[in-house]
Amino acid sequence: MQKANIDKAMLDRMRQVCSKSEKCTRDIAEKLKKLDYEGDAESLIETLVVEGFINETRYAQSVVNDKLKFSRWGKAKIRYFLKGKGINSYAIDDALNTVSEPDYEMIIQKELEKKLRTLKETDKTRRKQKLLAFAMQRGYSPEIVYRILNDIG
Repeated sequence: MQKANIDKAMLDRMRQVCSKSEKCTRDIAEKLKKLDYEGDAESLIETLVVEGFINETRYAQSVVNDKLKFSRWGKAKIRYFLKGKGINSYAIDDALNTVSEPDYEMIIQKELEKKLRTLKETDKTRRKQKLLAFAMQRGYSPEIVYRILNDIG
């Protein structure tokens, strides 16, 4: 690790950014690029990782919690999002495995019931198709969705 090429002011700034909310290495790299940072970005990011300001496992867990709780995304969509951020598969799997199945199914059921109330379709088969398409777009697995759709009618 070469500290000689790291701008101390930029390092402090990125520490502040990382302290406010969880960030991954790609987020910080993009931030540095946007700020036209001309120093050694790789060394700066490595320093943040060593100091614990950036942690991919912690970031993945935070994203899983936030996307489930606030955005109501399914596991497939969250996985795709995290892969796009460059998070390793182990960290993604570890974070997704912390989600309890009963809670996850309850989220899906509530979202499907909410969507069902907005549908004007009268044909039962077409309603189920629309609900399935909605659920797939949200990243929910078809197996769970089929089971829930059969339960709610």
